[in-house]
Amino acid sequence: MLTRLSVEFNDLREYRYRRKFNCNSPICACLLEDENNEHFLHRCPFYNRKRLIMFNPISQLTNDVDFSLAPPHE
Repeated sequence: MLTRLSVEFNDLREYRYRRKFNCNSPICACLLEDENNEHFLHRCPFYNRKRLIMFNPISQLTNDVDFSLAPPHE
């Protein structure tokens, strides 16, 4: 999943909309903003569980730093 996000070959709405892959809008189902990598990894309430699954092993390796709450890198 992280590899697909990093190379921007994923199933998020912004990617599908930009590539015209059967998507009428880039707006996330949560209706807060475009569904892109940053939204998925940091803000979308619908992806909380997926973020926990992805970041839990990483936080265990880094002395329990909670990466799911980290601000996006600019």
